[in-house]
Amino acid sequence: MVRRSVSLLLVIAITACASLSAAPLTPERALGRRLIEDLRAAPDGDRVAFTVGEPPRADRSERHIWVLEVRTRASRRFTNSARSEWAPRWSPDGRRLAFLSDRDGKARLWVMRGDGGEAERAAQEEAAGEGVEWSPDGRSIAYLARETKTEAEEKRDKDKDDARVVDRDDRPARLFLVDVASTTSRLLTPAPWKVEEAVWMPRGDRLALIATDRPGSDQWTNRIVSVAVADGTIEPIASPAGPFRSLRVAPDGGSLAYIGSRSAGPEPEDLFLLQFGGQQVDGTGRNLTGGSVDRAVEEFEWQRSGELLALVQSGFSSRLYRVSPDGGSEALPVLPATAFAGLGPGRGMVFIAETADQPPEVWMATRGAAPERITRLNADWDGIALARPELLRYGSFDGTE
Repeated sequence: MVRRSVSLLLVIAITACASLSAAPLTPERALGRRLIEDLRAAPDGDRVAFTVGEPPRADRSERHIWVLEVRTRASRRFTNSARSEWAPRWSPDGRRLAFLSDRDGKARLWVMRGDGGEAERAAQEEAAGEGVEWSPDGRSIAYLARETKTEAEEKRDKDKDDARVVDRDDRPARLFLVDVASTTSRLLTPAPWKVEEAVWMPRGDRLALIATDRPGSDQWTNRIVSVAVADGTIEPIASPAGPFRSLRVAPDGGSLAYIGSRSAGPEPEDLFLLQFGGQQVDGTGRNLTGGSVDRAVEEFEWQRSGELLALVQSGFSSRLYRVSPDGGSEALPVLPATAFAGLGPGRGMVFIAETADQPPEVWMATRGAAPERITRLNADWDGIALARPELLRYGSFDGTE
């Protein structure tokens, strides 16, 4: 996900050229900026859940989940605990929303009805990261969590014994499968496996993972594997050479895409495609954007047509590209987007827009119409005139601009 630096925004804001009628930028206003992230459209495209980070208070900052009704353009705060909620995930039928919350003191998995109501805790294990994925049939949730502490570990915590042996006393993320109806969970990836990401295969019998069975190594050892839901059998899929992230399985289950590195690093920036049962390139997949786009891919979504929609860095802004499985690409209009979520065929998309002189808000874009601002979560900034940076271009000795 593209992230704009808060410190950069504040530096620009402090040097702003405010008009006589504009409200002054005070420290209180500068710290009152809300953050917006993690857009998640419901399967029918009628609602969008997202996380709003509230301004810091005293010794903590809170996050809460909001829901946008696409038809009416109305948004409301969906969760209302005294602590935080984040990582919203819709069930396949859109009737429930799973999320993480520390409302009972530790980050755990919770589930609510899609139209609101009381949240119910779905798992006892403490969350590790933001891995929450509903199964295709909606009966289970794959959940990245830490194994429950042993009695000896609990006693050490109680006795304030904070001595730790590196790599031996770590509690890496494991993959648990939670039965939603009974709220029972079982471990799918026991030690030594450490799991970074998990996504369901469309048939619901396996999950694809970014994981390693050598978590103590100082080398890059993550690889792509699959795990069977029935018995936890793990099978290799691919071993990309460098850092990679953002696994996404195609709607037909025939291929898998991820953002990876051209060689051994240092950062994942190209979109790769793995075709199950097909020919691979050095066991890492085929680079779809290294030649045709040649810009850093921040995030992407599969489309029902089998194409991919990718958000790509473009200078100081970003733009969307439509990418085909054969490596062809089509540039779409430039958008100041930091994240997006498609609403379905012909329905457009929502995106988070943020620039150096405008704080983040949720916007909507539909074909043939200008983007429309939907939220007013940072409306207090509307009356503050901030300096708008200008891009300066000049020609080099060889004619390159």
